[in-house]
Amino acid sequence: MSSMMALHRRPEMADRPAPEPAPARRPPGRIATGDPEHIAVRLAAEFPFLDRHTISTCVRDTCNCLAHLGIAVSPDVIERLAREHLTTLASSPLLEDPVPFRDVREG
Repeated sequence: MSSMMALHRRPEMADRPAPEPAPARRPPGRIATGDPEHIAVRLAAEFPFLDRHTISTCVRDTCNCLAHLGIAVSPDVIERLAREHLTTLASSPLLEDPVPFRDVREG
């Protein structure tokens, strides 16, 4: 550990090892396998009949939901859950005429 780094550490932390350096960022333009963009591209190939925006939104929402629930966000889990949602969306019948809302309290 350099003496410069030791100057910036609190005295009670002097006996602890220095923190690991941050992982290198991926170069610009290169998509990592676990990026939501890359997951959306793979799922778009599986669901060509769905709108690309719908697929991207589904992947992004899945990431946000997992993070909100405190579940470890891994590319495999994101892709699996987004695929389940898209499969349900693709297999559900389209409503040509939306069902009118009827308040059940009125009888």
